[in-house]
Amino acid sequence: MEGIVVLVVIGLVCWAIYGAYEAGRKNAEQEQKRKETEQNTPDWGTFRGSITSFSGTVMPGLYALHVQDKPDAYCSVVLKDALSENFDGGTGVGRVVIYTIDDGNILQGFTKLEEWTGPVVPDEGIYEKTMTKLQPLHKNQFLTDFLREQVQNNPSYKGVKFY
Repeated sequence: MEGIVVLVVIGLVCWAIYGAYEAGRKNAEQEQKRKETEQNTPDWGTFRGSITSFSGTVMPGLYALHVQDKPDAYCSVVLKDALSENFDGGTGVGRVVIYTIDDGNILQGFTKLEEWTGPVVPDEGIYEKTMTKLQPLHKNQFLTDFLREQVQNNPSYKGVKFY
């Protein structure tokens, strides 16, 4: 009888160890998939499209730039200033722009198509990971004060308007 009890206890211990092993293995697989997804998810997107409208949002102080068949871009009230400084009529509706957004669809910069000096932007856009090479090429940039102070006097940013 004692032998059966010992075998049952050993069996339960082995079953518990195997269960913990399987749980750890599944956890590791899920973590690996999460890392791969994160690595393959772009942080920046640059698009070319025609402005269809500019509007406020339900959040006070947040404005949306709507571009035909492309992701919306969101920015503070300074977007209104940038559009009015760049386009007659103040909204740019009907004008083609190149614009860069981050993974939260926050507008990082835009340039009128005729002023764009970067690469040709295909219909599907250009996606970048971690650091964007295209955002610094924009003629109108939306940067925090901290970042603006770092680049404002850099000669490669000559002719850029910061908002």
